[in-house]
Amino acid sequence: MARENYLNILVGAKDDLEKLEEIEKKLEKQFDDACEAVVMAKEEGKTAEEIKHLTNIKADQKFKVCLAALVAENAS
Repeated sequence: MARENYLNILVGAKDDLEKLEEIEKKLEKQFDDACEAVVMAKEEGKTAEEIKHLTNIKADQKFKVCLAALVAENAS
């Protein structure tokens, strides 16, 4: 999900707590998947470039989870 689209979705759902919780859960799952991908890449001996790319994805997912949680907290 592109950052602009992600922000538009969050802003559109800011008054709907159920929707925000659904978004947050989806993002948490994506973050967990990204964490697992980094671990697997390291275990499989992937290149540093591949691991860095996966780590960047993981960091982006963490940012999205935190932002969604903040929006949900402010909405409640």
